[in-house]
Amino acid sequence: MNGNIKSVHVYTTTWIVGAMLSLILLVNQARFSVPIFVLVSIIGVGLIIDWVYSFYQKNTGLNKSALILGSFGVGMFLFSYAMVPMYHLVCHAAASVTSQVIPQSVELDMIARPYRQLPVLVKLDQMRLDLLPEAVETVYADLYNDSDDELSIRLNLVTQPRALANQFEVVLPKVIQMEPHQYIRLPVQVKFLGFTESLSQASIMLLLQDQQDEGELGKTDAWKKMSKFKRS
Repeated sequence: MNGNIKSVHVYTTTWIVGAMLSLILLVNQARFSVPIFVLVSIIGVGLIIDWVYSFYQKNTGLNKSALILGSFGVGMFLFSYAMVPMYHLVCHAAASVTSQVIPQSVELDMIARPYRQLPVLVKLDQMRLDLLPEAVETVYADLYNDSDDELSIRLNLVTQPRALANQFEVVLPKVIQMEPHQYIRLPVQVKFLGFTESLSQASIMLLLQDQQDEGELGKTDAWKKMSKFKRS
């Protein structure tokens, strides 16, 4: 009896180590990792079947109870790990079934501002829009280059909440060129596609950025001071 228990422990430990190594090879996409992982999985299933069969053959009430309780514990352990992918499957399936556009208007706050020290004055002719789904509205942005330099300005859009970025279609140029002290009246076309959940208010900010600073959004002066020192 003790010899059988020791052999089971040795086999189980050996298989666990082999399974972990095969899983590491599979994650790292090593050569022959897939057949090795499949072979180790088949060996593990075979060991479990052999252990269950030999355990059940002893035909005692205690062994059967231990087998049932052990199987229940292992099942609960596996089910706890399966709950994460099951949660995503159920939620995404429910979302795809119920994702219908709600016929509800939204109050859209329109904001425009230059980024950092960009010498451009900007003003919108409308600060708030009341849009129904599929409605299109045009807002005019008045821009003035308050400098003696020619500017290449990149127009960035920021929505709040950010998850609603795909619920609006905004038509405007990505980059505009401005001569010194030039005035431009820029049309901004906004289309509201509708929400799949009840939300009465949102905002869109038109952020004007010098194209030479592209990629610098969110980087503070402190970050620049730290990043200018390069390690050798």
